[in-house]
Amino acid sequence: MGLRSNGIVYTIGFCLFGGAACEPTSYAAEHTIELQFNENSIHDSGFEGEFSNDLAATTSRWFRAGESNEAGIQFTGAHTLSGSQSVVFGDYTNNGSIAQNVDLQIDPTKHYHLSFWIRVDDSSEDDAHTSESSLQAALYSAPEKGGPYIHRVDLLENATVPAGAGWERMEATVSGTDLDSHDGEYLQLRLSKVNENSSHKIYIDNVSLIEKETAKAPHPISRLVVGGNLVYDHEPESTWEDGTKIELMKHLGMSNLRYPEGGQTRFWDWEFPYHDHPYRNFWDPAYEATLTEQRKAELKEQNGYRLSLDRFLEICEETGAVPLIGINMTQGWKYDRLQDSVDKAVRLVQLRKRQNRRPSLLLSVQRSRQ
Repeated sequence: MGLRSNGIVYTIGFCLFGGAACEPTSYAAEHTIELQFNENSIHDSGFEGEFSNDLAATTSRWFRAGESNEAGIQFTGAHTLSGSQSVVFGDYTNNGSIAQNVDLQIDPTKHYHLSFWIRVDDSSEDDAHTSESSLQAALYSAPEKGGPYIHRVDLLENATVPAGAGWERMEATVSGTDLDSHDGEYLQLRLSKVNENSSHKIYIDNVSLIEKETAKAPHPISRLVVGGNLVYDHEPESTWEDGTKIELMKHLGMSNLRYPEGGQTRFWDWEFPYHDHPYRNFWDPAYEATLTEQRKAELKEQNGYRLSLDRFLEICEETGAVPLIGINMTQGWKYDRLQDSVDKAVRLVQLRKRQNRRPSLLLSVQRSRQ
């Protein structure tokens, strides 16, 4: 794939059904796409820094505003969309805001597009906390950079998502013509927790404010574009114990993780992942005949080091990644047991629903082309 920007072409090759490189039997494609990049006016959009105490005219960092309990609004690593931190409105009782003085002046001929990711989670144990957990997004402006800033327009009111549903994106656009009486004034973005006595904490991450020529919203690139591959036979669980890999995944922003791999999915038995070889045709009648209870106990002892499905799902929880789990249809196709393959996949999905660990699940169906 080629990406063209300002006369420069960036080429990315990809193949389907190939391995490390595209084989002659693989399907390959190459495209050129011209991209227009819009500069995000928000400094530290992913909350990787810290709140600023310097509210002078030159500051462009996040600061708290109108929060009676400043400890309630914090940078946190508890839930993150990407990177190592997000910001949490953690005080159930009080409301409050975060704000940033951005280096933009109102231009009536332009449009201003806001987007951010929001998550509602961690319910209060106080029965009096029943209000909706929601945010307001607004633009303020001032003739001089540094203020005083005055409210001009609301971009979003009562922005929220279902509690426990994970991260969702919020977007809004305002035309500069709605602000033409304040032409040339400096902008401030303010995100505010609306209600007191709210039922849950509110997390936000990856904020952007973009000045555009048109009202058309920028085309978002899915956060799932950056992911990793965990090969269950090559990732002993012991190598994840000290947390080093977890922190690395979070730092790199791995937003989805695939398991148990690509080609190995065609041989993966999620209910007994201890076979003598990761590429074993486990429904081969001759092999099945050897699987006495004693032999299965021996295999589990020998291969219990492999990265289990449960540990993989824990890793996804700890890193904030969406799990991409392979579904093995090869064995059913190869040995005329398609319904058994379907039933096996259904049991996996049902287990996930009972565990209710994360709301997101992607399934990759693997079937041999041979």
